[in-house]
Amino acid sequence: MTTSSLAAPPDGDGAAVITYRYVRLMLAAAVFAIGVAVTLSAVSESRIRGSISAYYYSPAQTVFVGALCAIGLALVALQGGTGTEDNLLNLAGLFAMVVAIVPTPVCPIGPPYGVVNCETTAVPRSFVPEVSNASRTLAGVVLAALVYITIALWRRVRAGERAIIAGLAAVWILFIVGVGAALLRPQWYLVTAHYVAASGLFACITCVAVINADRAGRRDPTTLRMLTPGVYRRSYVVLAAVMTLAVLTAIALFVVVGGGGWLIWIEIVLMVAFVVFWLLQTAENWRTESH
Repeated sequence: MTTSSLAAPPDGDGAAVITYRYVRLMLAAAVFAIGVAVTLSAVSESRIRGSISAYYYSPAQTVFVGALCAIGLALVALQGGTGTEDNLLNLAGLFAMVVAIVPTPVCPIGPPYGVVNCETTAVPRSFVPEVSNASRTLAGVVLAALVYITIALWRRVRAGERAIIAGLAAVWILFIVGVGAALLRPQWYLVTAHYVAASGLFACITCVAVINADRAGRRDPTTLRMLTPGVYRRSYVVLAAVMTLAVLTAIALFVVVGGGGWLIWIEIVLMVAFVVFWLLQTAENWRTESH
């Protein structure tokens, strides 16, 4: 398919709308790719690891890391319908990239990592250099982007635009805390960063679902395809509730019983809920360039 064929589709949509649709669809495809890679690895190993994140230590690593980084970049690039939603998407994108480059701690007694449970978990020493390199690279890129964006938006900051100020402040605080933790408490960073980022990612997406539930219920039915405003609203509410319950259940189980094979099933529920929400939102906004 050529670029020229996309630039002038039969329905008259412009290149910006087409780009918006493709970015959203490719994000869903990236989540699907993680599912395929993890399934193939599980079948080839004839066993299921303790979590999807544990497949970082499997042949699925390349797809797992690459897809999560692509998801993170897409979330940052996509614009939300409001300043709050856009800020949440930006934070979710950063969290997704941290989830990608800082693996989940596992029982470090030897491969296959993520299969055997033990009392003490850690990132195996052989993986620490690449985690350190990736973390420093991400920090450098984020710092450069933050400096550029802060300068570019400084007039709007001085004008008192609350969404811009809140968004910049949140990312700067997240950046400073993350870098500070990595430098001052590297072992804590290795053991904790993945879980903090994963929780932050789904917390942001859940909030985005709630925001869209409120907005979808007030949409003009003539501007929508597939479903009515009420159906979109109810679907988003249910999906936000599912994601919230899944995250709270994971936290509770960690506190009560610690790690275990149960985590992968909660992660599957979260991934499915996210993809369903994302595809519904893509359908809802098929005719627009933003959420």
